[in-house]
Amino acid sequence: MAHSIEVVLPFDILEATYLPPLNTPASTEDLISHHAQQLLKWPEDLHDMADCVPKAHKLSAAQFMSHFASTIVDYNLPVGSLMLIWNSHVKK
Repeated sequence: MAHSIEVVLPFDILEATYLPPLNTPASTEDLISHHAQQLLKWPEDLHDMADCVPKAHKLSAAQFMSHFASTIVDYNLPVGSLMLIWNSHVKK
């Protein structure tokens, strides 16, 4: 957890599908079968991520809006208008 954001991962940590087989030395057939099993889970992982990522983005945006509600100002400026912004934190 970094910057108050929980990580959304495309794999099951308990299953550890990203690790190679623990049998050493492994035969070519064992390695091929292990990678084939990983590839079988790929569409499922993509489907899960397609569900989780937009929800996480919306939740993060809502949390940002609620946390900074007192400082966010909507000026309703017309498209193409120029603004002069003074950064008061920069010292000369």
